[in-house]
Amino acid sequence: RKERPVGASKQTKIFQKNCFITWDLLIYEYVSRLWRGSSDSTIAYNISTLSSKPSLFEAVKKEEWFKLLKEIFDKSQVKNTDVSIALMKPILYHMYCLKEISPPDSKYPIEVDHIIPQALFKGSSLERNDIVQDNLFNLGLLPKNNNISKSDKKLVEISDAWLKNQIKRYEFVDEKDFPKYSNINNYMDLFKKRKKIFEEAFGCCR
Repeated sequence: RKERPVGASKQTKIFQKNCFITWDLLIYEYVSRLWRGSSDSTIAYNISTLSSKPSLFEAVKKEEWFKLLKEIFDKSQVKNTDVSIALMKPILYHMYCLKEISPPDSKYPIEVDHIIPQALFKGSSLERNDIVQDNLFNLGLLPKNNNISKSDKKLVEISDAWLKNQIKRYEFVDEKDFPKYSNINNYMDLFKKRKKIFEEAFGCCR
């Protein structure tokens, strides 16, 4: 249907836009748990309705993304189901893509990191601490060096300059705030800071 658009033509730009819209929609549907059940039927439906779609596909509205993010940040849930690393991972990676943040050097694998370490949550009296620790506000992507791993260290316990730089670049936490976010009592401050980052990312392209 789309033939083979090349160069900088209008057709090429529409094709590229549709690729983004489709990917964005798949992430939204997956995180919203709309792919639970018979995924084969969902795929078959998407294929059967492709011919009736407009030339430029309809994108997920900013308001829908914001509604989903609000539920995640405010309730640590998606459709009344507790968040988990597996559920948050796609939307976390998608945020970095939306912000056009280049990945680290390819010699380093990438891992999901808890900014405030899990050990602090487990030792706290925070309600649903085992769930809240996996909320998007507390997750970031870091390049994993075989010799230098953040692991369960508090931010203030990190002395390696390279790792500090990676945390600033990929988790958006300045070194001056390391002591603040090494205290579990300040988790809501991190929540507010990260919520703005996600809303900016998911709102800027719509």
